[in-house]
Amino acid sequence: MKPEHIINCDHCYNPIQHPFSLGVGQEIKHFCCTGCLRVYEILKKNDLQEYYTFKDNRDLRPVDFKSESFAYLDGREFQAEFTHSHEGMQEFKFFIEGIHCTACIWLLEKLPEFNDGILSSKINLATNTLTVVYDGVDLSKIASLIQFLGYIPHPVLNDQQEQAFALKEDRKDLLRIGVAFACAGNIMLYSFAIYAGATGGFAKYFNFFSFLCSLPVLSYSAYPLYKSALASLRSRNLSIDIPISIALIAGFVMGVLGLINDMDVIYFDTLAILVFLLSTSRYLLKKVQQKTIQSQDLMNLFQARSARKLNEHGDFQEVLIKYLLKGDRVLVLPGELVPADGIIVKGESSVNNSLLTGESLPEIVKSGDPVFTGAENVTGNLEIIVEKTYSESRIAHILNEIKGGQEQSATSQFARKLAQNFVFASLLIGSFFFVYFLITENIIVAFERSLTLLVITCPCALGLTIPLAFIMGISSFAKEGIYIRGEATFENIINANKIFLDKTGTLTTGEFTVFSDLGKLSPKTLAVLYSLEKRSHHPIAKSLIRHLERFNISEIEITDFQEIAGVGVSGSYGNDHYQIQSSQIVAENAYGHKVDFIKNGNLIHTLDLKDEIRPKALHVIDYLKKIELKPAILTGDKLTNASWVAGLLGVPSNEVFADKKPEEKNEIVKKHAQSIMVGDGINDAMALKNAYVGIAVGGSADISLQAADVYMSKRGVEYLYHLFRGTRLVIYLIYFNILFSLLYNIVGVYLTFVGIASPLIAAILMPLSSLTVLGMTLFFFYRLKKTLSLNMI
Repeated sequence: MKPEHIINCDHCYNPIQHPFSLGVGQEIKHFCCTGCLRVYEILKKNDLQEYYTFKDNRDLRPVDFKSESFAYLDGREFQAEFTHSHEGMQEFKFFIEGIHCTACIWLLEKLPEFNDGILSSKINLATNTLTVVYDGVDLSKIASLIQFLGYIPHPVLNDQQEQAFALKEDRKDLLRIGVAFACAGNIMLYSFAIYAGATGGFAKYFNFFSFLCSLPVLSYSAYPLYKSALASLRSRNLSIDIPISIALIAGFVMGVLGLINDMDVIYFDTLAILVFLLSTSRYLLKKVQQKTIQSQDLMNLFQARSARKLNEHGDFQEVLIKYLLKGDRVLVLPGELVPADGIIVKGESSVNNSLLTGESLPEIVKSGDPVFTGAENVTGNLEIIVEKTYSESRIAHILNEIKGGQEQSATSQFARKLAQNFVFASLLIGSFFFVYFLITENIIVAFERSLTLLVITCPCALGLTIPLAFIMGISSFAKEGIYIRGEATFENIINANKIFLDKTGTLTTGEFTVFSDLGKLSPKTLAVLYSLEKRSHHPIAKSLIRHLERFNISEIEITDFQEIAGVGVSGSYGNDHYQIQSSQIVAENAYGHKVDFIKNGNLIHTLDLKDEIRPKALHVIDYLKKIELKPAILTGDKLTNASWVAGLLGVPSNEVFADKKPEEKNEIVKKHAQSIMVGDGINDAMALKNAYVGIAVGGSADISLQAADVYMSKRGVEYLYHLFRGTRLVIYLIYFNILFSLLYNIVGVYLTFVGIASPLIAAILMPLSSLTVLGMTLFFFYRLKKTLSLNMI
């Protein structure tokens, strides 16, 4: 039953229905979770409540405490490789997830007041990195403190060799740009003097000095352009650097001839400015592409950060994953991810293989059984011999296939062919201009018009920014846990006309919600129930714990605790023995899951757990209808359950396909040529592969990443909304860029033909057009990022 009014958390200001309360003087403070309560208490204890005077209400979230260990940060190998020492002090950087406002910055820069060993902490808001200088305190304690304050610290780990190589390449590019800038600046000074009226000997000297200054520009700074053009000619392809290279060489030759013959056709200023602006625009574009590609780190989604490795002293020491080798023996505790593919040599447990198999319930494993990277250990301790390191693991192989198997979209192919046609047309029209104006005017006019045309019509914006748009689109989605195989998927999504939705986990929460009235049980009974389930890592146990926490129950000591995989948990309190297990009596048409709570062999209470409709499912279904995607439910669940969901969401009864086996799902999808299939796990693999667009939601990465076009690591129908809306925006941006390039080139041809555009104007306009399109693309993705990160439904 819903409460009559909603109150807000006194820490994060989010609305709450079942608050935790704390008396502070004459006031009662309310909190949405124990995390917010704990942060409030530590701020109060350290007299840092000024935090709340800085804080605003923008996009704040409840504190999410994760029991993550940072012990690997204190390892000698890690310290030697990643920390920096200066005058006896240590320095390290964290990327901080969860910074929202000035209050967050203020709090994080107050870390020295929490621990005397922290000497300073400074936030770089542009990169969300926190630099800490410390002495006499473990780095793991600093990370834990940051996490305790409600933020997620990610250690910034740089591969120094790779970074040094990238820095060397950047320095080369910047040196070429610097040379072009310095020489172009000096040439323009001489040119201004000539334009101002310098004649005779002064003009000759200025032109000669311009010639000398142009030599390093046209040889050293322009070298990458010549190299690219030559490679294109060798491969018999037309690239955008060919007309540019022709223009540079022809302009230089004509300039030298003009210098020798004392003619007013000196183009050294034009050529130097062209090389400088073109090199600058391409450098900026390259940096944007590098930053975008580096942000697509698929591995982090599935990787444990550290592992407990058996050392030479017989102890398990926490080390960074990258230091694991084949044959190492590692310990995996309950609740942790398996760090590498290996064989169990000691222990018995249940592991959650949903990442690889799509099965939501844990699987029993014992000594001799294989386990794989990314699987979650649920119940018992496991000791594993590493057979494959993370980079060689099964999941890494799948992710590498995804990175290398991207199909180019029809739009990208069209843009590439259009750019090649532009190059061909530019050369053809340039030749026509030269012949036409040679006949109607003279050779000087003919050369200038042809040179202007080759420069101004170079389709740099078309050839460079469209691939960037796709790269940035894929990266933007990846940051939100939506991984798209390639460019073609964007177009296929907007061309589809029907969508088949799996029910569980997509339209429903995929998590159990307790519908039983536990308020009738005594506080002692609730405490026993809470304490038993607190020690279990089973999904049902986690659901019960979330529900029981609203009763402010204190954990009590349970003896003889035992968890039997596939059965349940049991333990004793006082002289009584308790069991929690799946109910033995379930009605044939029952919806949900029932759990029996037993005391000394007698049933105390049966708990009813159900999978609820996601709050935003109805809005998303309405949006799908609005964009002319006909929704249908395709599930292996019972017809009664599927029909119940369809009725609530407004899906017609004739679009409900229930009790379907994998082969039947596949046949239904194949009958609809332009349909999208949304599902997960091995049951949906065939349908995902044969659909026009396959979208795998959570579940089996092993199957899904090979069969589907899109993998969504987070369950929830709201992410489908982000996917469909975002892909449309990306395609619309690309269409706009193509249209802009077409109009720009048409106008450029006209201005050149009538003599308005000169070689100097063309040298300025051509790079500026690329920078303009780049700027519009970056602004668009800034807006797209906000769209994906905000709650837009």
